[in-house]
Amino acid sequence: MFELISRRERVSTRIDKSIPSLPALFRFEEEERLECSTSRQVRYSTSEHLALRLDIYIADAINKKEVAEYEREKEKEKEKDKEKDKEKDKEKEKEEKIPQSEEAKVLPVIPFESCLRHYLAGSTVEDWLSPATGVRGEAIKSHRIATFPKYLAIQICRYYFNDKWLPEKYDVEVPIPEEIDIEFMRAKGPQSTETLLPSENSKKEVSSPQPDVTVVATLLSMEMGFTENACKRAALAVSNAGAEAAAGWLFEHLGDENINDPLPNPSSQKDDSSNKSGGGLVLNESVVAALSESLGFERQYVEVALRHTNGDTDRAADWLFSHMDNLQESVSAMKAEQDAAKVTSESKAKCTDGAGKYRMFAIISHLGKATSHGHYVAHVKKGKQWYIFNDGYVAKSQDPPFKYGYLYFFERVEES
Repeated sequence: MFELISRRERVSTRIDKSIPSLPALFRFEEEERLECSTSRQVRYSTSEHLALRLDIYIADAINKKEVAEYEREKEKEKEKDKEKDKEKDKEKEKEEKIPQSEEAKVLPVIPFESCLRHYLAGSTVEDWLSPATGVRGEAIKSHRIATFPKYLAIQICRYYFNDKWLPEKYDVEVPIPEEIDIEFMRAKGPQSTETLLPSENSKKEVSSPQPDVTVVATLLSMEMGFTENACKRAALAVSNAGAEAAAGWLFEHLGDENINDPLPNPSSQKDDSSNKSGGGLVLNESVVAALSESLGFERQYVEVALRHTNGDTDRAADWLFSHMDNLQESVSAMKAEQDAAKVTSESKAKCTDGAGKYRMFAIISHLGKATSHGHYVAHVKKGKQWYIFNDGYVAKSQDPPFKYGYLYFFERVEES
């Protein structure tokens, strides 16, 4: 939803650019803390989100006894219905019984505090390669809120996949108060007593795959005429799966030009890959001017060509002549990418922060027992009155669905 709004705002010419983007008002930073279970060293990172996602845990229901009793009574009614003559006054019986059954329905009640508690609780990451120890093991991952936005969207994750991988909906009550204080969820960042894990670059160096010396030695002992570099490449290509698989790869790649070249340095390989897109390439103005004058192309076309060819002038010339029919489209695409990058960088700098106290002003709920049918209804509060928006029907609401919402929208309560 927010992504669609962002796209419409970027292309609209009627929106005052001084007005903040709507998604930017909801954007906040989430802090992730990762702790190595072996070394107890930690790493902190942040990511941006537009909604706080909270999961539902059925085991935390506070009315399990009442739900179980209701389910037993419902089973008894089903058994009684089987003994009745269902053909007699079938439609009338159906019309009379359904409303009564729905009215008496008992749903599991999941406290809002339960959803918050599970969000804050750490989860275990299995088979994690620790940059501190260089071996695989467990890590503990947890999250906190780094910045509290002016407007906060909370998503109660009512949809899930069952054991047959079919989508279903939790038919539960999650009562959410109109005013909440979640300041206790604020991130605190690295503590003075903590030791930070090595940098991400160090992690990549540790995790860079190396050819299995046993596989390489076996290939060389076969005396098939392959060089050591070729055998190393083969071992890596098959993920060190064995000499037989590596030998098969070698025969399939006999014609590769670089098969006998030394393996590239992981760090230099990373540097090369970071420039392939040309998005961060700094163009030399004199080169652009010279190429534009010598080839007779406008500067904007030359810039696009140089970015597509990573600054190679010879390849840029070939690119220009081979794309003469869609040069303007290429320029538009490049500008769109640059604008998107600019919007992203600006939005990151504009994550607002304030107290974690909020007041609810809107609810979106889903009417229907499953994801395959039903529709969404909105409730909005104006002043002290709640209103329902159900397709074309708008009216005052006397009983907003505080227990059944899918998306809740809050406004930060400014401290006086």
